[in-house]
Amino acid sequence: MNIKLRLVITFAVITGLGFYYIFDSIYNDIRPRYFETAEESMNDTVNILAAYLESNADENGVDLEQIKNLSSIIYKRRFKAKIYSHSKTEVDLQFYICDKTGRVIFDSDNNKRTGLDYSQWNDVYLALQGKYGARSTSTSPHSEGLLYVSAPLRSGESIIGTVTVEKPKQSIIAFIRLAQRKVIILGIISFITFIAISVLLSFWITLPIKRLTHYVNSLALNRHVNVPKFSANEIRTLASTFEQVFRELDGKKYIESYINTLTHEIKSPLTSIKSAAELLTENMSDEQKHKFICNILRESSRIQSLIDKMLLLSSLENREELQKPELICADELINDVTSSLAPQAKNNTINFIADCPDRLFFRGEYFLIRHALLNLADNALKNSPSGSAICINCFKSSNNIIFNVRDHGNGIPDYAHKRLFEKFYSISSAHNKTKGTGLGLALVKECASLHKGSIIIENCNDGGVIATLTIPANYS
Repeated sequence: MNIKLRLVITFAVITGLGFYYIFDSIYNDIRPRYFETAEESMNDTVNILAAYLESNADENGVDLEQIKNLSSIIYKRRFKAKIYSHSKTEVDLQFYICDKTGRVIFDSDNNKRTGLDYSQWNDVYLALQGKYGARSTSTSPHSEGLLYVSAPLRSGESIIGTVTVEKPKQSIIAFIRLAQRKVIILGIISFITFIAISVLLSFWITLPIKRLTHYVNSLALNRHVNVPKFSANEIRTLASTFEQVFRELDGKKYIESYINTLTHEIKSPLTSIKSAAELLTENMSDEQKHKFICNILRESSRIQSLIDKMLLLSSLENREELQKPELICADELINDVTSSLAPQAKNNTINFIADCPDRLFFRGEYFLIRHALLNLADNALKNSPSGSAICINCFKSSNNIIFNVRDHGNGIPDYAHKRLFEKFYSISSAHNKTKGTGLGLALVKECASLHKGSIIIENCNDGGVIATLTIPANYS
């Protein structure tokens, strides 16, 4: 499981538990709060009704005829009230009146409870003592029940009875369920929103780690990459540490590999030089001496070339960017390369054919591009038969400068294709069957890489080899 998914799951679990606790508390708190509001409103109603009854009462009790007439009018009244999503057409508030002994003397609900003793019911019991009386009941297992609020009826200082209003809880439940439904919807929306935010946060948190991983992989593959810009100091420090460690490890491997390879490559020419020098100490003709001296000079030049190319390749591999890019004219560059190789081409009766638009410019390090193109042209020269031609052309395509170097030799053997850019790997030339240092194409690849370009070498269908060097035109 990756870090991103772990972060999302962690955020989801923490958020889910947090939202569940908050919204469950709100959800469960809605019901008693609505009942408290309804009870407060009923308290006002019962006291208004008590005040009305007391206005026509004496020490003998209340005037029931007047309240009976009022009750008849109230419950016959019809209306249309749209209270949010709840529709109401009639009064659902009932009331009953008890005398000072707690016996029901009037019931607005068709006098169903008239004559019953309610003196022990909490609402009547407290009201007869002059206190606030209220109770809640459930009329059946399938009903929400009723709310009761009572008030004492007074005549002077004496309590002559009580009045109680009752309201079905069902009328309040509709509002409670509406509020609870809104809480649930709000909770779901809030949870989904927070999960979406947590996903974005996980991307934001893991993006530097992903970029760091890509950078470390590039270091492991010895690519020329710059340290990415990280906003977090910790990630930036970690990236720098990785770079330092990789450079140190790579440097040790690099030195070890070069020493082993250089020792192997120099061993053969040194043996040849030593053998020739030993033979020169013996008596021999001037012609033989000249032959061995030429052999010493040739092998010495080979060692010198090998060391020079190794030093140049080493310096390029340790660079991450160009040092002094300049504006280069492509046709002048090609003329410079062909002029340098003109004597060798003449000796082998090989012609250079150049094709490049005038004043085609691009940016780069002249020395490196010239060295790369010179290596490609020199390889073509070594592998071209006498009397043939080497074509060098250049053109611009998709903001890239393309150099093509094509010869008409025997081509590259199948077994050598995958190893062309391998250090110290070389194949015999067409003319003298000798091998080169095996560093030329490795240098070309490094030059192309530093310019953010590429090099491709492949056989042509009609014979020969074509090398394609691609350099971005606007490198900066």
